[in-house]
Amino acid sequence: MITDDLDELTTYFVDDERFQDRCGDAEYQDELMNKYFGLKELYEVKFQSLWDTFEKLIESGQLK
Repeated sequence: MITDDLDELTTYFVDDERFQDRCGDAEYQDELMNKYFGLKELYEVKFQSLWDTFEKLIESGQLK
């Protein structure tokens, strides 16, 4: 669920009127959003790797 939380947080900062013109210029805002998107991608990769390991353990009978 952390990836959903990161999406929610990103949308909040991008779309909420309270943050318009408060987070610096457009270049800074783009950099900030890219970091949020990067965190989301990192967690998706880690979770996929964890899932793949889980499936291998079940297939090999090491986990029931």
